Amino acid sequence: MMNLRVLIVDDEPASRKRVAALLAELEVEIVGEAGDGVAALEVVRRVKPDVLLLEILMPEVDAILGPSIWRTPSAF
Repeated sequence: MMNLRVLIVDDEPASRKRVAALLAELEVEIVGEAGDGVAALEVVRRVKPDVLLLEILMPEVDAILGPSIWRTPSAF
């Protein structure tokens, strides 16, 4: 069975570390981390995760604004 590929996006490094620790107990592959939505988009383009775990409110682009930007064809 293929592991789920997960990208963790949160502006707090400690929060990313806690989420990564929780996910380590499951059969998932953490393919990257990012501290804001702009960095997340760069990582998404590079690693193509199956799942994005996004904090709701972050600097730059957050989980509320991000999806509307990322839906544009030029985003990827």
